[in-house]
Amino acid sequence: MTALIQQLIDKQDTFEIVRDKVALILAEESAQQQQLAIAAGKDPALWKLRVFTERTTPWEFLRTDNGRPPTDRAPVVCIWFDNSNMDGRASQTIDRQQMDSTFHLDVYGIGTAEILPGGAGHIPGDEAAAKEVQRGARLVRNILMSDSYVTLGIDRALGLIGQRHIRTIQAFQPEFANQSASQIAAMRLALHVKLSETGPQTPAVILEELSVIVRNEHGEILIDALYESTP
Repeated sequence: MTALIQQLIDKQDTFEIVRDKVALILAEESAQQQQLAIAAGKDPALWKLRVFTERTTPWEFLRTDNGRPPTDRAPVVCIWFDNSNMDGRASQTIDRQQMDSTFHLDVYGIGTAEILPGGAGHIPGDEAAAKEVQRGARLVRNILMSDSYVTLGIDRALGLIGQRHIRTIQAFQPEFANQSASQIAAMRLALHVKLSETGPQTPAVILEELSVIVRNEHGEILIDALYESTP
């Protein structure tokens, strides 16, 4: 049998583009929120997110040898692709398939027990972790559901993105052995995206900005050196 495809398949599929685009959006908007917080005289750390893609244990670096909390306790977000299902009614046999795709955005928050001033009691570490992860999930949801990101920053004219919405938000317990001084809580946001996949019959869609993702030694996505964390 003679091979019929005469061009090199050298492109990303749309679900890969969407995953990376979501990661860049969260990293960029978190950095912008930190700048806005500084301008408003507020603590920018409360708007910081640490963003990863396709990691099973993105929180591993939060472990410390001495059991003490890590220096950087900003919420961790990991974006990973879950599944795509073809919508036969909206798809073409030849060149374009409409897919209903789900991406999971797992948010992890670390908390430590805190003594309240004036002898007013204390906040347990598990409660602090829950509030941290809820703060991180709140920021993620508000960024992605902004009207600026109806098509996730991808040109509507390309016809790749139909709509996006957060379908569910679910708390869960990560498989993380809690240390004496810190605890971890987690929430999963299921992002549903209607997207189009194309085959080799049409030119590949290239998004140039996705080719310059910069990561640190942990795999965390960075905007530029200004926001790079140091141990």
